[in-house]
Amino acid sequence: MYVPEFTTTKKEITLEDIMAGNNYYGDLMRKNYTKFQTENPDVEIDYHDFAEGLANIGAFEYTSIEDGQVRLERFVDLAALALVILTVPFPPLSLSIGALYGSYEIASAVKGSNVLTGRKLEESERWEDGIFGAMAFIPFGYISKAKWFKNLAKAGQSTRGAEKASGVVLSELDKKLIAKLEKGWRKNIKRRCY
Repeated sequence: MYVPEFTTTKKEITLEDIMAGNNYYGDLMRKNYTKFQTENPDVEIDYHDFAEGLANIGAFEYTSIEDGQVRLERFVDLAALALVILTVPFPPLSLSIGALYGSYEIASAVKGSNVLTGRKLEESERWEDGIFGAMAFIPFGYISKAKWFKNLAKAGQSTRGAEKASGVVLSELDKKLIAKLEKGWRKNIKRRCY
């Protein structure tokens, strides 16, 4: 008896269609499944799960734009920290870099997005940036221990202010000499600046 045979085209071909058929890929998959079962008898896995896992084994790892932004932000944070640590022997430079970084953090917190990457910050990140940015302006330990800061503060004072601050009583001759030196310094500064 003759049975008519019809061929139809499917709109979609699934992984099961490829692996179940009598073709190269199906044969290869069944061969790999049999080999896997003999090498790993303690692993319970059915053919469907094995086929799906093997088909996706070469899938790529996706890095989103946000992941790239976070990576760049971390790099900037670590670079700024390294700069501050490396410039500790030079306190004015260290304080300047810390102040710049603090400004960057505060600007990000106020804006609600990272200034460098434009990534929108979560509320907790905004608080964190604001607090750490403000802390960058507090030079812990430098002001009380650093002689350069005390000298810098005194350098802006006149001789009369320095006399009061130091508690040293100057003679009239010393005062006249210091006044002449001050005048000479001012002239030199004016000549060099203008």
